[in-house]
Amino acid sequence: LAPWIIWQIWIERNQLIFEGKSLSEEETLTKAVRLAREWLHAQEPKQGVNPQRTPAPIVRPPNCSIMNADAAWKTTTKVAGFGWTLRDSIGTSVSSSHTGYERFVGSALAAEGLAMRAAMTKCKEKGVKRVICESDSSQLIKAINSGSWKPEIYGIVADICELASSFDVINFFWIPTERNTIADSLAKQCLLEVEAFMAVT
Repeated sequence: LAPWIIWQIWIERNQLIFEGKSLSEEETLTKAVRLAREWLHAQEPKQGVNPQRTPAPIVRPPNCSIMNADAAWKTTTKVAGFGWTLRDSIGTSVSSSHTGYERFVGSALAAEGLAMRAAMTKCKEKGVKRVICESDSSQLIKAINSGSWKPEIYGIVADICELASSFDVINFFWIPTERNTIADSLAKQCLLEVEAFMAVT
């Protein structure tokens, strides 16, 4: 349990410094215990799994806006650029595109989660109530849909799930990178601009 407590203290420290959020000692300990239990549960062998079973086809709900999010992250600077687009329910026209960035981002996966969170926040601000969220990060989509959150993105995914309750209909889907080119280009361009600005200031 000790490593999980130390890890959770580190997460809470980062949230306090970078997001202004703080939890009590009891809440921090509770989160650490829950993470440890989830990890132990994940190590148990799965019983009764049929490898020949064909997964059920994914059905997308109708009349939903389509939001694509992506991130570009630099290992050396720990800066992440975000890009996201919002299309109408037909999926043919881009109604809006946005960028954003954050510093002190610990990993590419965390950057993807932050991009998704920022895009969802923008959808909420626009009054979107039915949305399909797409990302080319299979790890992020799996974490959101399965409820099995990695320690490095625990707080971010928790925020995403809380934001999700603001929508009447919301689904998260993985898409291949070639279908996420606009958001990808926006994220990379944003990262370049931020790094150029940092270089001259």
